[in-house]
Amino acid sequence: MPGVEMKRALSILFALCLVGLSAWLLPFCREQRHLYFKDYAFTDDEAQRLQRHPGILYAHGRQAERRMDTASAIDLYRRTTARDALHMDAWLRLADLTAAAGNLEDAARIAAFCDAYIGPVLRWKWPHTLLAHGLALDAIFSANINYLVARRTKLNDAFNLLDTHCQGSPGSALAILQPDNQPAYLDWAIRWQRTDAAGAAWQALTASRRADDAMLGDYVHFLVSQKDILSAAAEWRNHTGIDGMTNGGFESEITGKGFDWRIGSDRNGHWTVGRDSQGGRRGGSALQVDFDGRENLAFHHLYQVVAVTPQAPCRLSFWWRDKGLTTDQFPYVEVTGYDAGGLGVRSPALQGATEWQRADIAFTPPADCRAVVVRLRRRPSGRFDNKIRGRLWLDDFELQQTAAGSTAATGYTDGAPPGA
Repeated sequence: MPGVEMKRALSILFALCLVGLSAWLLPFCREQRHLYFKDYAFTDDEAQRLQRHPGILYAHGRQAERRMDTASAIDLYRRTTARDALHMDAWLRLADLTAAAGNLEDAARIAAFCDAYIGPVLRWKWPHTLLAHGLALDAIFSANINYLVARRTKLNDAFNLLDTHCQGSPGSALAILQPDNQPAYLDWAIRWQRTDAAGAAWQALTASRRADDAMLGDYVHFLVSQKDILSAAAEWRNHTGIDGMTNGGFESEITGKGFDWRIGSDRNGHWTVGRDSQGGRRGGSALQVDFDGRENLAFHHLYQVVAVTPQAPCRLSFWWRDKGLTTDQFPYVEVTGYDAGGLGVRSPALQGATEWQRADIAFTPPADCRAVVVRLRRRPSGRFDNKIRGRLWLDDFELQQTAAGSTAATGYTDGAPPGA
């Protein structure tokens, strides 16, 4: 029965193969378990027994670093890269330790080798960038910094490292950054209140015609917050052509930046401020302020910072009307110093005019005052019925310098309404 014998022999051979495969799989699965759970014992025997696995050798290298055993870590990283020539984590750690040991040429060669293979892998870009900074590999450093910034990855760390690399020189930093990455550098400089860096970035952006209205608002807003009114006013005037009140007729959306109007927030919803696109004095837009009658408000949330010339007489004019404002404390417009004290003038109360009324406030900025705050305010009432309700419209704000001696009067040009 040759056929039966042949089948029996094949069955035995197949069974032997399965036994052999099982004998190989059992230790292999134990090794894979270590790799999966990373429950390493970190013994020399384990490193020797599992040395065919680059990941385990790399983990032992990291453990050696934690033990401050640099020589063992270097040896384990070399063994890792010998098993896996593209194990970038091991190469980067090897380069770092090699540089720390004083062998800068070998470290630079490793960094150049990594640069050819890291490609777009973000998790390797940052350690590679740190390595390039430490080894003064400017070409690699510049390429990596621009790559990270362009992808908005580790922006603060990248710009702080760039600042360190350039020894605090904004000009050198901007020379490294590609033009498309310079707006992010401006944002970083503003966020960290680096006036020199912000100014250099702004000049670079305007020179390359990349500055837009949003950048202008952010930069001028920053200068105003730093009380650099002269520079802020010059940039605002050069790019917008505005000298005086900005968006006084509320024909544009309020940005809350630079010298534009700023509106605070009301978490409780007791008032709203917004543009009325058809409620203006001449058919255009006006600003509409609504009070809901549920609170005795201390309102001060609408204002604008305006650049002025010290000791130059000024007159602020605006138009207003209201509907159904209640209580004995009504809104009014005041002018105070922004960067100096000694100034505080106000209009009469804004109440009782269903038709448009013009109001004027005359003042002279003190000698050290280069900006004023024009603000809508309402003080709390001391009466029992103190919750303010109603609606107020404002339009056509204008601030002009006047001749000396013309700032004596403040108030309404068309007569003072009741409640003034």
